[in-house]
Amino acid sequence: CSSDLSGTYKVTSLPNFAVAGTSVYGDGNVLIDYAGTGVGLSVDAGDTLAVNNVQIENISIKGSSSATDGIFIRAIGHSIFRNIRVKDFPTSAMRCNFMVCNTFDNFVCSGNEGAFTVIPESGIILDKRGVGEQSSACTFINPIIEGVSGVGINMPEAIMNTFIGGTSEGNDIGMVIGAGSLDNTVINLDMETNTTSDLDCSGLRNTIISPLSSNKIRFLAGNTNSISGGSVTDLTISSGVVSARIASVGYTGTLTDNGTSTILEGNYFISGAAPGDETYARKYSGSWTITSGSYSDAGTPSYTGDRKSTRLNSS
Repeated sequence: CSSDLSGTYKVTSLPNFAVAGTSVYGDGNVLIDYAGTGVGLSVDAGDTLAVNNVQIENISIKGSSSATDGIFIRAIGHSIFRNIRVKDFPTSAMRCNFMVCNTFDNFVCSGNEGAFTVIPESGIILDKRGVGEQSSACTFINPIIEGVSGVGINMPEAIMNTFIGGTSEGNDIGMVIGAGSLDNTVINLDMETNTTSDLDCSGLRNTIISPLSSNKIRFLAGNTNSISGGSVTDLTISSGVVSARIASVGYTGTLTDNGTSTILEGNYFISGAAPGDETYARKYSGSWTITSGSYSDAGTPSYTGDRKSTRLNSS
């Protein structure tokens, strides 16, 4: 049996928990009030080492304007982080520089659970330690990032990570998938009321499944990125994007495509209560804009595939 250790614990420093086999568990409603400078909770194996099998669960940590990142993870693998809440750290709630095959379950940074005293610039950051040392093959279950001033979930260097459910809303940008990120999968992420855009993608072979987006999704660079299912307001595919695939998506606004070899298949225009005009369309060059099912071309696009040709001409 164990006693309930609920309460607020004010500290100015914490140990580095990057020790194999370490288990940290908050027994009850435990809040760490971090009054120090720099990183709050560090799980840092350093520049050359790598540590596996760390488990941190069921704690909340609160910072101040003197701190930086709520949690810093570097060179950690095969570990579990569960039921962790972070707020009032000005740089980010959690920064990860190189980690492999970790599980994050119910990680929360939310201004909706009580106003921030210090608004974080970022929620979750997935980055690299060195060349070939990206944050890779991790699973995020029900991440909740709400009300940060910059990017909710930022992936400059992330490979083969999976996000399942959760929300990144009320931020400036909901999610950024950078040029150094590839083969990530985002499933059923709620991206509402973000100011600039809900998702910006510049990477390779990233897959977005059934998003809920109330602002813009922007494919800015990269190739073979896709959206399947879900609801999108405005979607922009920029010049230089190659082989984007948009399938079975419900639109309420506008799709603007300046990419190359774009594939559209079986989409639905919610505002017009009608299917998109393409049965299957693949564009090799030029550009188009789609608004409520009406296509307008800039330049002279060329198409292949079965389609309703009358509506794929300039409108």
